[in-house]
Amino acid sequence: MIAWCRLRKQFAGPCRFRHRAASVTLPIAAFLAAPGTGTADRHLVIAPKLDPVAVNLVHERVYAVLKQAVLAGVFIPGQKVTVREIAARFATSAMPVREAIRRLVTQQAFEALPNRTVRVPEFSPAKVQDLCRVRCMVEGTAAAWAAERATPELVRQVEALFAAELEALERDDLHALLEANRELHFAVYRAAEAPSLLPCCEMLGLQIGPYLGVLQCDQTLRFSLQDHGKLARALRRRDAAGARDAIAQNITTSARHILELWQRRHEGEKAARRRGRRRAEG
Repeated sequence: MIAWCRLRKQFAGPCRFRHRAASVTLPIAAFLAAPGTGTADRHLVIAPKLDPVAVNLVHERVYAVLKQAVLAGVFIPGQKVTVREIAARFATSAMPVREAIRRLVTQQAFEALPNRTVRVPEFSPAKVQDLCRVRCMVEGTAAAWAAERATPELVRQVEALFAAELEALERDDLHALLEANRELHFAVYRAAEAPSLLPCCEMLGLQIGPYLGVLQCDQTLRFSLQDHGKLARALRRRDAAGARDAIAQNITTSARHILELWQRRHEGEKAARRRGRRRAEG
């Protein structure tokens, strides 16, 4: 497995879930923090006896946070996904974690191996190219439909998220930049008002998320911002073709940078192995 970048230890912005008895704040950092450090212990604590409704809520909480982590690039290509480790980070039993992982396997965010282990799919240039083509078609359509229905509220939301991206860029905070990027895309896709199309966008997002996580270690993500500026202007004009083109260009630019970064690191690793062999022979 290629070690693309170290696993994120923090994630901005907690996810809030409403329980029947209390409001529970569950940030993604809850399962990234090491057990015993106190971080996970402050979050999801499951009572010994839960009625069926409460059990379903726990299952949905675990799934929602894992899904958000994948979309945000917290997981990386080739990373193993361990039920016991994630359950410890959630301070919950294995059952809701196993169910959440099963759902993410169905959505192709994770893959089940013959030895019963689960991992994020390995890095595949062909997969990146395939996802790029399909995303341009599906997400471009969603953007076009959103532009046709664009409201002043949507335009303000997209412009605010675009501004958040620019601020993150000034701080050199690629993590915040990637999170604002995800929120911007899905704000537009939801505005398409296409209940059958939105799950397709989400499934594609789950598959590309680990590849975007690769970009969190690199400055190349900044180049997509100009496409979001074009998207905001197209939405303001209700220009469906312009919105479709802006999203497609953003997706294509990101895919190109992912592949370029993979090639540079792949060549760097080969060069390091050659140097190691020469030292061993010398």
